[in-house]
Amino acid sequence: MTVLLDASVLVPLFARDTLTPRALAFVAQAGQTLLVSDWAALETISAFAQKARSGAITLREAETARDNLDQWRKDFAVPVGLESSDLEAAAKLVGAFLVNLRAPDALHLAMAQRLNVMLATFDTKLAAAGRSISVAIAP
Repeated sequence: MTVLLDASVLVPLFARDTLTPRALAFVAQAGQTLLVSDWAALETISAFAQKARSGAITLREAETARDNLDQWRKDFAVPVGLESSDLEAAAKLVGAFLVNLRAPDALHLAMAQRLNVMLATFDTKLAAAGRSISVAIAP
């Protein structure tokens, strides 16, 4: 199984929170090829910065989380670049007004569609939107 991870799965892998055990269990499953897009990596780093600004983690913890994400992505995941066609597809998803999607979430769905892979997300709204447009959502 090939799975594209979004930031809701990546953040708790590298910055402890209530979803950390669930994220660790998910990536530990055997037989998965894990894809991490440039977009998901950027969103994840942004979340680390937000956690540091809010005082949820220290600046040093945020830097360590960022560095660990970068190294893990090189060692254990398959990096996926963002393509202009992803932006076009995401704009069509958002512009259809049929699904309650924010632009960042639409990008994850567009990439999953382009790559023909499952999307792993802990965001229930994103998962529902994905199912509504026939994007496979990882259990």
